[in-house]
Amino acid sequence: RARQLSLCIIVSAGKNHILVPFITTITVFPGNIRPVSICIVAVFCQNMKFLIGIFVISIFSMCVSLVNDNWISIYIIICFICQITVLVINVIRAVKRSAHVAEYDVLSDLLACVDAVVVAAPSALHAQIGREVLHAGKHLLMEKPITTSGATALELAGIAREKGLVFQGGHVEQHNPAWRAAVERLDDVRTGLEPVAIEAERTSGYTFRSTDVGATLDLMIHDLELVLSLIPSKVERVSALGFSQLGGYEDTAFATLFFENGSIARFKASRVEQRARRYMTLQTPTKSVQIDFAARSATLVSPKDDVLNGVYSPASVSLTEMAPRVSTFMQDEFETIELVHEPVDALALEMQNFVSAILQGERSVVPGDRAARAVVVAEEIVRDLNARSLRVGTSRRRNLRIAG
Repeated sequence: RARQLSLCIIVSAGKNHILVPFITTITVFPGNIRPVSICIVAVFCQNMKFLIGIFVISIFSMCVSLVNDNWISIYIIICFICQITVLVINVIRAVKRSAHVAEYDVLSDLLACVDAVVVAAPSALHAQIGREVLHAGKHLLMEKPITTSGATALELAGIAREKGLVFQGGHVEQHNPAWRAAVERLDDVRTGLEPVAIEAERTSGYTFRSTDVGATLDLMIHDLELVLSLIPSKVERVSALGFSQLGGYEDTAFATLFFENGSIARFKASRVEQRARRYMTLQTPTKSVQIDFAARSATLVSPKDDVLNGVYSPASVSLTEMAPRVSTFMQDEFETIELVHEPVDALALEMQNFVSAILQGERSVVPGDRAARAVVVAEEIVRDLNARSLRVGTSRRRNLRIAG
């Protein structure tokens, strides 16, 4: 009984050629001759280590084909995966070449060629990269959180201030049209004339991304920065509780901030929820605003003059008098306005603001000082939820940690 024959041919093409990898399987009859498989792997990358890796995997697949009756499926699957990997790598390189995107192995080489830098690296690396960028005299837009500890966040803000550089936090929700529409209707809050009560909820399923920080610095930080930009008052006290279900950091966090001017803000952030939600409610003595960040919509509800002037206070009307109007009272005496804005590309607006701040001196929508303050408050939240979790015994298996 004849044994099968497997042949793997590796073709290495020059970097200016494009060869599409393919597999050809030939079955030879009659039945006393086992199948002959020819696998052609086109390798048009210039990475010798990767080429050697492909060769090793191909040799392994041929050995499998000589001893396994199901060699055809195993062999083809392995080779197909190799070829797809090669194809993806080289498509990426082709795009880079066509877009004239240079690659640098050392950050200092890159910094010598640019005026400004946008950093979107793992959060744990933000402080290290940020220091090098700012010390090199380059303007910096740092993705949220700008660092993973309050001390390093304030350090970066201080370096930028000392060198006169634009340092901006990548809190893209500031450019969400729903938030902008809501803030326009909250002048009394922004100027400190009215206190505000805020409830914010930001949840998602577990994505296995940003696992170097907890839910506070991963998700809640968005809403913390928004609230700190709105309330012109210092945080007086923090109270928090969190739970770790999948990792060393908190996966769910609840926090309440008490401000010196009487405002209060409650936050929920979770990355282990069945439903994704990005929602905020802001309540003042004269109005309420509901924001759906995902839908980019906001609704304003405000009482009419008769309500504000006490016409319908319990001292002025009786239940018997108002009973016929109960079902329609809210619609009749409270005005609801849908705050509709044209859809925008929030990331593009963020980049535009960064460039304008550098070239025209435009005010940064998210200045580094405020982004640093958000990290400081987030750190206080993590510290409080950590202490509380230890007291009540909710972290028996894992200790929550402050990153950085």
